[in-house]
Amino acid sequence: MRVFVSLLISLTLPILIIYGLWAMADLPNKKDNGFHRKILMGQFEEISRSILKKQTTAILGTYGKYTFLETDDPRFLLKFNNDSYQTSVMTIGNFSPSLGNKKYKYQLLGAQLYRYDRSGEVEIFNLDNNIPKLFSRFEAPPVIYYVPISDNRYGYLKYTGIETFKQFCIGRFNGVTISCDTGNAILSEPKGLIADGQLNFDDSTQTFVYTHYYKNEVTTFDTSLHLKNIVHTIDTVTNSLKEGENGARFAINQKSCVHDGLLYISSNLKADNESRSHYTRHIPIDIYDIKAASYSGSFYLPVSKGKLIKSMKFISRYKILVLYHSNELRLFTVRDLFNL
Repeated sequence: MRVFVSLLISLTLPILIIYGLWAMADLPNKKDNGFHRKILMGQFEEISRSILKKQTTAILGTYGKYTFLETDDPRFLLKFNNDSYQTSVMTIGNFSPSLGNKKYKYQLLGAQLYRYDRSGEVEIFNLDNNIPKLFSRFEAPPVIYYVPISDNRYGYLKYTGIETFKQFCIGRFNGVTISCDTGNAILSEPKGLIADGQLNFDDSTQTFVYTHYYKNEVTTFDTSLHLKNIVHTIDTVTNSLKEGENGARFAINQKSCVHDGLLYISSNLKADNESRSHYTRHIPIDIYDIKAASYSGSFYLPVSKGKLIKSMKFISRYKILVLYHSNELRLFTVRDLFNL
């Protein structure tokens, strides 16, 4: 009998401890979040899946028949062939001797590949060659991130000289550097472009779209830096996921992308009309009309080996390329969400 009791205790005690920790923890999706999703019944199909050759950080965009992806080594990008669904490694040269002391980021605009670091050095490569060719270099103010929006206009978030204060600017390249032609401090902390979010630019509406990670807001503004909308995402969770003013916070929104006037957000919250078992196996993608500043509906993407989305972009009208934290790359077709 004693052996049976000891065995029963050894089996149930870990379960009770885990349950107790779960019961005491302030976790997202533990209780109803107070909102419902409108699930769009479009056609959905996975057409490609691969584990990438290098650790990859983001999908940059598409030029020609290729989609380019940034890796954690700035000397290399990946090229995804949009027709054959194969990936290859592309070497990017012309590094300064201080490579080891800098962290480089990339942006893509048409055939122009931009490489920059936080000190403000920007290099532009042409992708029309088999080997990307450096054809321009200029200096910008120290930047946090940098977004080319036309051939010689750029949006960037910079420090103003006081490291705790930031300003978002639109500048023009004058052959040597770019200056802040139009700046807006309103877009800085605490309401605007803080470091805890993702900035997208929708070319079809010429609108910047900033998705906050830790609150249910999306800030949109035009290329003159006039604030257009502060959109509340469909969830109602705001302060309940934050433990005090300086405590740990939970992400409400994950990664996002824009395409043809629509914003797609990978949500971190379960809606009340979703079962917990379904939610653990699927990632809800919430869609917002950028001009109307309104919620349009949602669809689901699968998780990858228990991992969420690191980056996603539409590479054509119906094809969305998704990079997961598992370093897996999947291509999906999503059709007829709005009976288009």
